[in-house]
Formats: sequence, structure tokens, C-alpha cells
Amino acid sequence: MVSSFWRHTSFQTANASECREIIKSSTPPAACKNTLSPLEARARPNQRLNLAFCIDSCFTSSDERSCKNFRDSVEELLYVPEVRWFEFAKTACRTAKRATDIEDETVNLSGVVQLLTLKTMMKVLWRDRDPEQTTDEQISTLAHEVNLQWLRSKGSNDGDDPHWHLEKQKSLKNAVRAVFLDWDRTDSKSNPCNLILPGYETMWRVVLRCYLEIKARDHSFSDIWTRVMWDFAKQPRKDQLQKSVEVRCRTASVAAIHIAQEALRLYPPTRRICREHRNARGQKTNVSADIEAMQRDSAIWKNHPNIFLPERWIGVESGDEKGYMPFGASPIGVWHALG
Repeated sequence: MVSSFWRHTSFQTANASECREIIKSSTPPAACKNTLSPLEARARPNQRLNLAFCIDSCFTSSDERSCKNFRDSVEELLYVPEVRWFEFAKTACRTAKRATDIEDETVNLSGVVQLLTLKTMMKVLWRDRDPEQTTDEQISTLAHEVNLQWLRSKGSNDGDDPHWHLEKQKSLKNAVRAVFLDWDRTDSKSNPCNLILPGYETMWRVVLRCYLEIKARDHSFSDIWTRVMWDFAKQPRKDQLQKSVEVRCRTASVAAIHIAQEALRLYPPTRRICREHRNARGQKTNVSADIEAMQRDSAIWKNHPNIFLPERWIGVESGDEKGYMPFGASPIGVWHALG
């Protein structure tokens, strides 16, 4: 009898244990061992990114040494001293004020969030960069162009020379060059998009959705959530991240960390993590872990899983056992889950 797995050329699951196994070994249940290495299994579904952005990172390369160097450099950049959190908060607040302080004009909220996300991400990952080197308008244009190209690359596939190939996207190339003056188009390993895609493109929607949940969904505790986030923005320390506040004689047990966790649960940066599986006969199967569906599974998240409820995180030490993997299987998993 042939396993049901082999009747299809694709397999997708929202089961927590199966998702975890796919991320770990790229092998779905009832299937034989993947003949591809973990790096190959991850890189193959992402080859469109090579054409769209000409990047060379763990998303598109199966070279073990190259991937280790990339991971090590990213880890070093992500772990920053607490004092730098204040710099990030000040930059975000000033940028938001400038972007929204426009008389008699409608502000594009998505554009503001894209600008904030990319500019803050650049301060983290290009820590020695001169902030006066580029304008907010240039960064905003780059954010917009990267997003457009990301969406184009997810559309129709025209083989090895799609209409969305980077070489055909003059506006995107100009936007990258305006912000990164030393960009060498012949060196894919130093392409800024190696960091921009996982650091910005997967995250700005999470930021936007979180803001809308707090300010536009008419939740009964939205005023408290707003105060919690404002307090953290003013004092972005680890203890403040986990601190509750009192608003109009109401004490909120919810802290900023709970709001962030709930945003990442309901709106994971990478909705589906894709891998390629090859059996001993060379048969190819596209497998994917449906992170979004898993994190909204009513069997796991019993209390209104499709509703934004930061309170669900009170007293929860870790969401791993509950099927919570917004960044894949590790703290910097978003850098490996891109797909």
C-alpha cells in the first residue's frame, strides 16, 4: 500500500509536532529520510529570491561554511546592549512624528510602518552607519520597492528569466543604490537585501497588524494596551518589557512582552515555512509548515484563537509546547524560515 504522502507532490501541515519536524529535518510524517541536506532543502524553494534580489545567504545557498558565517554575523548583530534600545526608541518616535506631522494631508499608515521598520532594522544591523547619510524619503522608497519586488516574485513564474528579475527592475536598483552608496551589484554576498528581506520584509506587517489591533479594533482594553506600549517606548528596558501598568484605577496584568507575543502568534512573520523533500528515487515533494494555521489552532489556543488577546500569555513561560513558532525553531529562526 502506498502512503498517502506519496500521492501528492506537495504536503502542508498545521500540526505542531509535524511543523517542528519539517523545520528540523524537512521530512513530513510517513516519508523516508530526505536525501537533501537541511541547507539544500531550505535553499531550493527560495531560488526565486536569487532572481528577484540577487542575494546569497542561508535562504538561497546550501554552502555550509557560508551559512555558518552568515548566521554568526547576524547573531552578533542582534544581541545588543540595553542602552542601545533607547537609541532605537528615540529614532522610531522621531521618525513617526516627522512622518505623521503633515498638515491637511492624509498619511499612508502602511508607508509609515514600512519606514519605521526598515529604519529601525538598519540601526540594528548597520550599527556604524551614519544616520545623516540618507533621508527618510530614500529609506521609505527602498522599503516600498523591496515590498513590491517581494510581491512580484511570488506571482507567476516565467522560468529562468521572469519579468520580475532584478536586472529588469530599475526603480528597485536605484532605491538600493540611493541608500547603500557602496553597493556592489557583482557581489551577491554583500547585497544589503541579504539582511533587509528577513529583517524588514517579514516584520513590517507584524508591526502594522499590532498597531491596528491596539488602536483600530475597538478592544475593551485598548487604552491599557496603548499605555503599556507608550511606557515601554519611553523606557525600553528588559524590566519594563515585562511590567504591567495602571490606567484610570485599572491595573493591567498585561505587559509589553505579552502584546508582542500575541502579535507574533496571530500574525507570524513567515506564515508558511517551505522545504523540499527528495526520496531515494529522486521524487520531489514540496513540504510546508503552516505556522499561521498552527498558531490559530483551536485545539491548542482554545480561548478565541482568531482574536487578539494578549492576556492569554500571562503566566505562560514558553509557547514552544503550545505550538508557538513565529520565528521557526530558534530565536533567530526568521533568518532561516524565510520562504
